[in-house]
Amino acid sequence: GVMIVGDGSGAWKESGATYEFTYTTGHKASSLDTMKATIDKRCESSVLGYVPSIAMGWSTEPWITGEVGKFAEPETIGALTKYAIEKFDELEEKGIENPRQIIYTCWNEWGEGHFFCPSTAHGFGYLQETRNAATNAGYNPNEAMPTDRALARLQVRY
Repeated sequence: GVMIVGDGSGAWKESGATYEFTYTTGHKASSLDTMKATIDKRCESSVLGYVPSIAMGWSTEPWITGEVGKFAEPETIGALTKYAIEKFDELEEKGIENPRQIIYTCWNEWGEGHFFCPSTAHGFGYLQETRNAATNAGYNPNEAMPTDRALARLQVRY
């Protein structure tokens, strides 16, 4: 299917789009309640299938000094992941098609202060909380961790 960033309008469906998602909710993405409300609103209003998307926040700091966005804590990302997974069954009960996928917006948008990859902000927290929410794997203390050289790269924004 075709996936778009959209507003759930019928025009997108007529054009052949199958799914829609929300790219980001900007600074508001750091709030668990705001992100849940965004997912709920999109699920209720979409005439297409909806793929929940999760963002960790956004900051203008790379462009503008003085204004810094707020980033979600890793635990918030874990809670949103669980919430989005629970929405799959609800969507299916309403007859809204969904591919049972979640989009995590922006792996490394350093220029926008919008990222999930390991960083000095939260280390590997986003990835660990996502794994814990989506699987039964839990924390494994024997996981291969990055070398000191690789960890040093986390000090650099690209």
